Amino acid sequence: MSELRKVTWPSREETWNLTVVVLVVATAFGFFLGGVDMFFNWLIDNTLFR
Repeated sequence: MSELRKVTWPSREETWNLTVVVLVVATAFGFFLGGVDMFFNWLIDNTLFR
């Protein structure tokens, strides 16, 4: 319990801002990986299965 009293907890605003940042970065990374996957799928379809 004494260690928990030493913790500096983030404010509600900081928590909200960091949550938004995580969601935006995760969505952007998901779109990026989806694009890479679609590119390699197109590349394989047009080279190996011609």
